[in-house]
Formats: sequence, structure tokens, C-alpha cells
Amino acid sequence: MKFGQRGMTLSVAFIWMVACSRPARVATVPPPEKPELSQVASSTGPTNETGLGGLVNPEPEPLEPADSAALPLATPLPELRAFYEALAQLERGERQQAVRVMWLGDSHTAADFMTDEVRKAMRSAAPAGGPGYVRLGLDGYRHSEVRLTSTGRFRHAPRLPAQRTRVLDGVFGYGGIRTLPQPGASVRAVLSSQYHGPVRWTLSYRLPERAAVAVQLGTQKIELSAASGAASEPQSVLYHELDGDAGQEFVLKHVAGQPEIFGVFVETLSPGVVVDTVGINGARAATVLAWERAQFAEAVRLRGVDLLVLAFGTNEIFDNARPDRYEAHVQEIVETVREVSPELPCWIVGPPDASTEDGRSRVRVAEVTAAQRRAAVRLGCAFSSAYELMGGERSFVNWMTHQPPWARGDRIHLTVAGYQELGRLLGASLLTPHATTVQALAP
Repeated sequence: MKFGQRGMTLSVAFIWMVACSRPARVATVPPPEKPELSQVASSTGPTNETGLGGLVNPEPEPLEPADSAALPLATPLPELRAFYEALAQLERGERQQAVRVMWLGDSHTAADFMTDEVRKAMRSAAPAGGPGYVRLGLDGYRHSEVRLTSTGRFRHAPRLPAQRTRVLDGVFGYGGIRTLPQPGASVRAVLSSQYHGPVRWTLSYRLPERAAVAVQLGTQKIELSAASGAASEPQSVLYHELDGDAGQEFVLKHVAGQPEIFGVFVETLSPGVVVDTVGINGARAATVLAWERAQFAEAVRLRGVDLLVLAFGTNEIFDNARPDRYEAHVQEIVETVREVSPELPCWIVGPPDASTEDGRSRVRVAEVTAAQRRAAVRLGCAFSSAYELMGGERSFVNWMTHQPPWARGDRIHLTVAGYQELGRLLGASLLTPHATTVQALAP
């Protein structure tokens, strides 16, 4: 979505040149096969997929931490020099486009506690540019800057989003999941109170034959349907934008057929820092490789991403494959994206610690971390180890005994406060010359 100011196209900002009455056809893929019931799940029903860091019995969110001094803009990770320069231009008012970060990961990312702290750290150096990518109609999903309310039934595909083999046609937009509103279903989205002024909502969707949805923002209402010409080619991935005030409610409703919703991008019209959290419970790096490659790479290119972050590894710790296999998976993701964005900087974040019953760190935490570090060196990506930032060996147990606890008794997940602490450490490693590592705490 590298579109520039009105009247221009193909610049580096995500401001679409599509009139509200006519969506833009951006990417075309083979027509989807009719979904099998085994590949489509209801978001209102149970699932046998278990992810890490999910929202089962979620804890209440702690109070906001006190404001800290702005972090100095530097180049602590030399591989990200182009990203730092984009931030500096934004801070000086010399950049007219948003600085966008795509953060791909597992459920540590999906919960958006850890990533929101990194988002806040970036915004201590440059203005906020909006929530970025938001899923619509996915049960259990949360975003730190958007309040979502769904009514009726939504299904989603893939049925198990974390799986590592091709499902259906493999076209799942920017975020790896498409939701399918059923008759009577709707979803409402409201931005957090920190945002004011004009905001752009850009819906990503697909309309098979006889499908239609209604979209509303404030007093603006429009119906998007294949019958009215919104999708002359049913297999096309479409984008439709609505501009309004940050305080207005965005509403999407099912009208007819089986529309497919890939999500919505939300940005302020004034340029700022945007972090797209694209996390999937239970995901591995190989999950991304199961998506249709050309469509995914094109979605990243159109989005105008300035930094790609890969934060996988926890689920790989519990597999039996050789660690160098994960090295190859990370490399393949980066190479796929760089086919359309050759100079895109990337930051690989290794997995947090995980503990055995006797308190030791699981051996494969260090092994997977080492494999990802090797991939980063080969690809020219920056690398940070969440395991080392936590304190290394036995750090998970030390985090369990911290007051308040930063890690849960299952020896895999962190608490909300723990994810926030890890996010602050990652933010410091990204934006300060010397990353701060938690010193080992007494058990």
C-alpha cells in the first residue's frame, strides 16, 4: 500500500488513491476452491488448537507504567541503519510517509502486550501513526489500541491457523487468516482515546460471487458487493478506504453470500510510527511458508513496510527437528519478502526462556536461538535474544519468583507484566546503544 498523496500513486506511504465508491483491485490469484468444512472453523466454537501466550483466562491488564524519558535515537543494531534514518526523518518532520513495522510471530506477538511496549518505545522517538493492522471478527483476538466487539457468528480459515501445510488456495492476505462473517454477523471497532483528528481505515477483503458486506464509519455508509461491480473478478484481493475522525466507530456487517475479510489497516493521516502485530497462536516460522508466496510478498510490498521483525521459536522448542531446519525457515521468509523489497531491513528476535520441571532452561531454547542468530548473520539482519535479555540460564524460574510474577507456572508463558517487561527490554535493545539485560534474580 505504497500510495502517496492524493493524485499520486506508488509512493512509500500507505494512503490509498481509491475513491470510496470504487475499491482498488491489487492482487489476483487463482479462484479459491470451495472450502471444506474441515478447513473452516467457527470463531464461536471450541478449537483443539492450543497456542502460547493466548488469552485463556487472561489476567487483568496492569496499570500503565510511569512515563519514562525519551530514548535517544541511535544505531544500536547497525543492520537497521535504514530504519533508524527513517525514524530520524520522521522525528525531524522531513518524512511524509509513515514508518511501518511488520512484526510476525507466535502468540507472544498475538497477545500484543510485549509488542505494545516496543511500539511505545519507538514512539518515544517519533509520533504515533495509528494502530496499524487489525483483525476483524476473530474470537479471542486483542489489540492494545483498538476495542473490538463482535455479534453473530464468524468462521475463519484456516481452521487451524498455525498449521504448516497449504490450506485451500493459500491466500490469507497480510495476516495469515481470513474471517468469514455469517448472516447477521457484525464487528465494531473503536480506537483508543490517545488518537485524535483524521484517520484512514483501509479494509482488505475478497468477494466471491453473490457476496456482499456493508461498511460504516460515522455517517458514511457503503455496501461492497460482487454484484455491484466491487469485485468484477471474484478472486481479486480488494482494498477500500474510509476517512473519518479518530473518535468515530468503524462497523462491518454481513449482507450476503460468503465474503472474506483479511483485516483492516488503521492509520492517522499525519505520518507516524505504526507497528503491525501479526501473531498467530501456536505458529512457527514454517506457518508463514504455507501461505501463497506471491500474494503474501505483494501484500508486504503494497503495505510499504520499513522493518520486518520475525519473532518465532517457542513452539519450535517443543519439536524434534534439527535446529538448522528453523534456520532455513527464517531465511526463506526473509528471501521471499526481499524478492519484492530487496533493501528491507529485518530484525530477528529469538525465543524467550522456557523451563524444565527442575528449573533448568530447556536445552533447545539455546539451540533454536543459535540457529536464528546464524540466519540473521547470513541475511544481514539484526538479531536480539529474548532468552539472553531475560537473563539466560534459569531466567524463567527467576521471573516466576519475581514480585509481581513475570512468568507463569506452566514454565512456558509469561504474565502480562512479564510480557510488558520483555517488551521494554526489546525496545531498549532496539533504540539504545547498549541493550539492558535483566540481571539474574534470586530464585
